[in-house]
Amino acid sequence: MENIPEEVKKLMKDIPVVWDETKFLCGFPGKDVVIARRKGNVWYIAGINGAKDMKNIKIDLEFIPNIKQTLLVSNGDDNRSFNLINKIKIKDKLLDIQLKSDDGFLLRVELEK
Repeated sequence: MENIPEEVKKLMKDIPVVWDETKFLCGFPGKDVVIARRKGNVWYIAGINGAKDMKNIKIDLEFIPNIKQTLLVSNGDDNRSFNLINKIKIKDKLLDIQLKSDDGFLLRVELEK
C-alpha cells in the first residue's frame, strides 16, 4: 500500500458504501463485467476482464448527463502499478477501454450540478 499513488489512495478511501443507483452495463459470467454505481452527483464505473485474452470493452455512457470531471484508474505495466488519467476523452458518450487478461479499471465521473 505504501507504493500506491496518493491520488489512488484518496479515491479508494472516498468510495461510498451506500449507493443511490446501480446499473449493470455489460458483461458475461466468467469473462468480464462493467457496473456503474452513483452516489449523489458522482458515478463510479468499474470493470474487470477475467478472460485469458485482451478485451476491448465499449461502454455506453449515454445515461450520464453533463459530465464535469473524470478520473480513470487502471492497471499499469505490472500488477503493482497504476495508470491515472484525468479528464479522459469520451467521444459521443462512448468509452472505449482495452483490458489485458485479469485487468480492471475504475472510472470516477463527477456531474455538473
